[in-house]
Amino acid sequence: MNIRTPKRYRRTPRRSIFPVRTFLLLLFTVGVVFGASRVMEQRDTIQAQVGEVAQSLTENLNEQIATLNAPPPTATQDPRQNLIAGDNAWQVGNTTEAVRSYQVSLGAIPNNVGIHNRVALGLMLAGSIEQAVEASQRAIMADPFNSDAWAIRGWALASSGDVAAGMSAAMHATTLDPQNVRARIYLARVLYVDEQYTRARSLIDEVLNDDPDNAEALWVRGLIRETGFFEFAGALADFRAAYDIAMSELPGLASTIAVDLARIQLRPPDPNYQGAIDILQSARQMNAENTLVLFWLGRIYYSDLGDPAQAIPYLQQCVDYNPSSYNCFYLLGRAQRNVNQNAAALQSLEEATRLNSPNPRHWWWAANLYYEQGNCARASEFLRRGAELITENTPADLIDAYDFLLNTCGVSIPRLGLQQPTPEPAPPLDETTPEPDGA
Repeated sequence: MNIRTPKRYRRTPRRSIFPVRTFLLLLFTVGVVFGASRVMEQRDTIQAQVGEVAQSLTENLNEQIATLNAPPPTATQDPRQNLIAGDNAWQVGNTTEAVRSYQVSLGAIPNNVGIHNRVALGLMLAGSIEQAVEASQRAIMADPFNSDAWAIRGWALASSGDVAAGMSAAMHATTLDPQNVRARIYLARVLYVDEQYTRARSLIDEVLNDDPDNAEALWVRGLIRETGFFEFAGALADFRAAYDIAMSELPGLASTIAVDLARIQLRPPDPNYQGAIDILQSARQMNAENTLVLFWLGRIYYSDLGDPAQAIPYLQQCVDYNPSSYNCFYLLGRAQRNVNQNAAALQSLEEATRLNSPNPRHWWWAANLYYEQGNCARASEFLRRGAELITENTPADLIDAYDFLLNTCGVSIPRLGLQQPTPEPAPPLDETTPEPDGA
């Protein structure tokens, strides 16, 4: 039997008047045309951006090629060898050599504040004040909260003439660590520089009550007793005790204490010149480049013993090791003049002034040498600059010497009241006039 299945009919969809494919194609075409027009409008900007991308890709490729062709990197130098060399030099009192070794090691360990402090302190002990100021700043940058770093910076700044900044730094050091003995000692040192002798003495006595054998404290108390209270015998005893302790415990400090121990023995009425020379020569054995030691050896032979020929080698070494020492250049020029080395003397004295010496005596002697050569025009330049440095504390003999040269060369300085030449020339400055205390 046949079963008839009803036929199924499918409904044929009605064709659209606007086919979808045609619509999409038209939309795409419009987009392409619109995009192309925008690209044409922005072609300058797009070209620049594409150029930057291409250049960046080229540079990256070149860097990769250079990296592949570069030699293997050099290994960082092990700082231990230089640290050991620095420590060894420090232990025998050669602070100059120690500083050199420490500075090399800082290339590998730039943030080691302890080594920065050693460098700054070593420079201070060698008399290189300006370099010590810079080194102390680097120590603080390595560790802004290190009390020793601020204490050393306070001493360095005060010694450079910026007493206010030095006081601030030294007080900050004691704030960071009130128990830091070195910070208290260096604060007393800054107070001493600021001529606050009573406060400085009180503070240093407190330190010595707790630690009677502290060489640094004894040294500073000797300075205070000598300058602030005129206790010369007591100051000599402090310097000697500090020197003896430092020789066994802090040789780097001993060579600098030796300068004060020698210097105080030059005081009248019974100056001990040979004793002072012996102490300085012992310090020179520890550190041949200590310019403070060299300056004072030169000064004793020139000013105290009247032997400029013996003084010149020490002073020449002083300027060789420390070309920024206007005191050494000045005294070298004086000694050279006395042995008729006038050309060399003029060069040395001019160098002292070129280094901006704050001492009007240095400028007068440079002017005087030109005056002796009949060159008042050149002498006047030094006289004018030197006269600006004269203060109420300037010795009368130096003011008289300025009066004579200024008036003789016809230079009027209203500040000094110099209008008419003096009828009688002033006597020349005493060749044995005490010189500054530093190199």
